Amino acid sequence: MQGQQSGAGGWRWWVAMVGATEQRRYYGIAEIADVLGVDRQLVTVWRRRLSRGMPPPDEELAAGPLWTAATIEPWIRQTRDRLSRERSPSGPPSPELMRQAARRLLRLAAVAWEERPDPRVLTPALRAVEQLGELTAEGGDGDPARRLLRDIAGLPTAVGLVELDAADRGILGGQVVAALRAECLRLLPLMVRALNVMSGYGDAGDTGP
Repeated sequence: MQGQQSGAGGWRWWVAMVGATEQRRYYGIAEIADVLGVDRQLVTVWRRRLSRGMPPPDEELAAGPLWTAATIEPWIRQTRDRLSRERSPSGPPSPELMRQAARRLLRLAAVAWEERPDPRVLTPALRAVEQLGELTAEGGDGDPARRLLRDIAGLPTAVGLVELDAADRGILGGQVVAALRAECLRLLPLMVRALNVMSGYGDAGDTGP
């Protein structure tokens, strides 16, 4: 395998070869995402943070990390089972999940409105919001409350903070903070309406953007 590790061409050669066989021998980010039925960006977040017990890759190639089947397939099976238990494949999200999302959004908004947001507090608040995407990755887009949760989970991406680690987030320009506050302002009223609808105090048509 060493001869194939010189760059992206070698990595893609291995993936192509593996795809032609009945049993996959190697996995990249894209292959893991395809098997789990989630977005590649979500798998990238798991890999960067080694969250959900994700094992470190066996190889770090120029085109990205690579795992052997023996390393990653047990984790894939466990994660697939866990995801299926955590989320409903269709229909509205549970009241518990909506309340959890509201708390996380409120916490992020509170940090964003600090005179100078502390990156040590901002980073976990952003991470908590991003993780909402894990619970809505497979559901359909027909339910407005589910769409709202995906919008909230995508907030860090919308303001350009998703690729920043804790150190990078310490250097926050005024435009980034302003965009973060604006997105919180946009999403908070929608969350209030969604919670009202779920509690029987509002119109379901009011939950969409």
